[in-house]
Amino acid sequence: MHWKCLQDVRSPGLLSTPFQLRKYKTDIADEMLGPARFLSNQSKLSEQLEVVVTVLPRCHTLRYSKYRNYEHFKDVMLASCTASPIAGFPFLLDGQICADGGLSDFQPLIDENTVSISPFYFHWYVLK
Repeated sequence: MHWKCLQDVRSPGLLSTPFQLRKYKTDIADEMLGPARFLSNQSKLSEQLEVVVTVLPRCHTLRYSKYRNYEHFKDVMLASCTASPIAGFPFLLDGQICADGGLSDFQPLIDENTVSISPFYFHWYVLK
């Protein structure tokens, strides 16, 4: 598997690289999933994947488990990990300004089968 973003990150002199995370996430989603695989797994995703986003300005938690189409799925995923300014800025999703889900629900726990992932090295666990 070859991701162009890895080449970009390792290229010397690219000061804008850290600010292209949104583009990299979209490119990887297209390469790893894509519209056809999304359609064939859409019901499984709706049953097994719940994505948390934060609605601004009140920092209200919004959970998604239904995705209208592949583009909507990518937008939800992007909104859930929009850590400004590195990974983009909040944007309109379903008529609401949305940002990183960690702002309103740092480590969501739905039930005993929940897999939580922390991107922070200082957190005492990375995967629980």
